[in-house]
Amino acid sequence: MLGAVGTRKSGTRAILGCVRVKDIFTKGRVPMNTENLTIHLKVKDFNAWRTSYNGGEQSHVTAGITNGRVFRNADDQNDVVILQDVTDVAKARAWLGSTEMKTAMEKSGVVGSPSIRFAAAA
Repeated sequence: MLGAVGTRKSGTRAILGCVRVKDIFTKGRVPMNTENLTIHLKVKDFNAWRTSYNGGEQSHVTAGITNGRVFRNADDQNDVVILQDVTDVAKARAWLGSTEMKTAMEKSGVVGSPSIRFAAAA
């Protein structure tokens, strides 16, 4: 048995319950994405870029890219890292290299070429 413990906003700890590890993976409670995408980029203006990024959500999903999490460097608010799940690496690579994507990056204020990396879960 595996116990899970969470933290409430008030800082108190709460027991969430016990589950078997096998049940987590076999009953579909935790998605088993094996590919991840990390994009590191610089932008001229984070707020303008973020508006554009949020507006492209359907394009991301169509390309097999989901669950995007955006992080900003604490010392440089225009230094951005995006972590995403990928269901189809070939489709995601094609979309990331497309003219549509390059145009969207230019319009949103991306500076230079982003660093793009795919990684499989180990």
